[in-house]
Order: sequence, then structure tokens, then C-alpha cells
Amino acid sequence: MLDLDLQDNFEHVKDMAVNVPVAIFDGLVKEADKASNDLRNKIIMAMRNTPRTGKKYIKEGGRIHIASKRGNAPAPDTGNLMANIIKDVRKSVDQAFFTIGVGSGAPYATKLEDPKKLNRPIIRKVLAKEWPKIKSNLTKVLIKRSETQVTVRPK
Repeated sequence: MLDLDLQDNFEHVKDMAVNVPVAIFDGLVKEADKASNDLRNKIIMAMRNTPRTGKKYIKEGGRIHIASKRGNAPAPDTGNLMANIIKDVRKSVDQAFFTIGVGSGAPYATKLEDPKKLNRPIIRKVLAKEWPKIKSNLTKVLIKRSETQVTVRPK
């Protein structure tokens, strides 16, 4: 399974979230869940809207599939990849931090993301594009729900 986790880019918000009241932490988790669902939906839409400008394949039964070009999102064929795009938000046991994840359970998802193999990096592209917005939204939730002044440290 391909599972990309955003925890490594989350240090400044994570640091601010430690020891915050439960209501603030729950607000952050709620925003994280919304963000992971948005990521999932954007990944699926990118696959649906990718240009079919790659190689043409004749599939079993004479059905034709036109792939996307290398570097573009994968062009859907059976729909299995889109159906297996999942999102996940996990809280630590002590509720000191949480992680946001999106991934795919499709067995070929890792090959699609790998630039040295099929090079159809949809999950990584969407994550890279959306991550600054997610960090900003989480920081806004933290500041809005916080009763004290919070200073955001630069990376």
C-alpha cells in the first residue's frame, strides 16, 4: 500500500498543539479530517481530468485504454485506483499530536508514483500543492480557538 504521511512537515503546528486544551485539539483534528478529505477528492478529480495523451492499449475484449503521459496523473482504466484512494487522520494516544495521511491500497500505486517506474505522481503532486494551505488553515484554527496569543515560528 502506498501511504504518504504529512507528519514530517507538521513540526511547527505540532509544537504549538502540545498541551493545548481538548477543545482546541479537537478543532485541529476536525480541520485535519476536512483537509484529508479535500486531498482525497482533489486526487480523484485530477485523475478524472488528466489528459489522455499517452500510449494506446487494446484491452481484453477489444476495449481501448489511452494512458496519460509520464509526469501526469494516471488516466483511469478500471477505476480501481480511484476507488482505493483513502484518507486517514490519526491521533496519538496521549492526544499530543496527530497525523494526516492519504494513500492508495491499489497494488500498483507505488509504481505509479515512482519517477523511475511509471511516473504518474498524482498523490505527491496534490500533497505538494495543497500542503501550504493545510498548514495555514490548521494554524488559523489553533490561533482562533486559543485564548492566549500564539506565535507561529517560521520553518
